[in-house]
Amino acid sequence: PLKMATLSDPAFTSTQEVQAFVLNIFMLFSPPLPFALMPFLTGCLLNAVHGFQTPIQSLPDFLKSRLLYFTTPEGVFQLNAFGAVSEVIVTFMGPLLVVVQGYRALLMSFFFFQYVARRYKSNQQTQQTVMIFTQKADGWFKHRLVPMPLQNVYMNAKTYVAWGADKLGS
Repeated sequence: PLKMATLSDPAFTSTQEVQAFVLNIFMLFSPPLPFALMPFLTGCLLNAVHGFQTPIQSLPDFLKSRLLYFTTPEGVFQLNAFGAVSEVIVTFMGPLLVVVQGYRALLMSFFFFQYVARRYKSNQQTQQTVMIFTQKADGWFKHRLVPMPLQNVYMNAKTYVAWGADKLGS
């Protein structure tokens, strides 16, 4: 049963749902970043499609077939993968968002980074997305034509990001 003590329980406050709720609150007060809602909207779409399968049956065929695709294992996987990719893209674009929109976006970028760092520890698709993103960046920055100082900057940045994710993701 829910009690006021539940709100201060570390097991409750460290859940993905509470973290996502806090992140969404911060997104209300930060500059607009609509793509940051995609990871949360994918879960909402999956729940809606599974919850409204009966009314979906009465829709026109072209719409019904597209919505019912998300009830199949392939559709669920595709939508969850899209959410994971969206999380990583928004996290990567956080520093650019701070440069473009100023320090108003800093707090939202920080909390989104913290959310993805925690999600990385529990979600296999987020782990795979980060791994693929890191492999692509390694391919670009470790190329033989990239100057060594730039390679060193990249390696140091990668080390600091991993360290920060480890500290914030716990």
